[in-house]
Amino acid sequence: MTPLDPDLELRLAAFDHVAKLRDRFGGLIPSSALKEGFTFHGQPQPVWNHQQGIYKPKSSEAALSIHTSIKSPYDDYHHGDDGVLIYRYRGKDVSHYQNRSLQRAFERGLPLIYFFAVDKSLY
Repeated sequence: MTPLDPDLELRLAAFDHVAKLRDRFGGLIPSSALKEGFTFHGQPQPVWNHQQGIYKPKSSEAALSIHTSIKSPYDDYHHGDDGVLIYRYRGKDVSHYQNRSLQRAFERGLPLIYFFAVDKSLY
């Protein structure tokens, strides 16, 4: 059996962790639980950066998660009835390193976790 790409393995573990949090908290995850992160290969691993909207693990070239706060300076929104979430780049510089990490995730077809704030400190 071919081993998983380390980046994909990390993403799958992160998605599993977030799904468990979702189930534990009845669908709405408090930021305090997200800040705890999870353990991956015996090491602590964040699932997001609560101070920045785009989180890229040190071990990856691509973003792992994005989040929108209630008082976001960007115009992120739900698009119509299809449930599509529109997420704006950080600032206006598409070459900003965080925006490039989103581009890399897209180019590689990697899944992202999107934490969308529905209330203060609740995703």
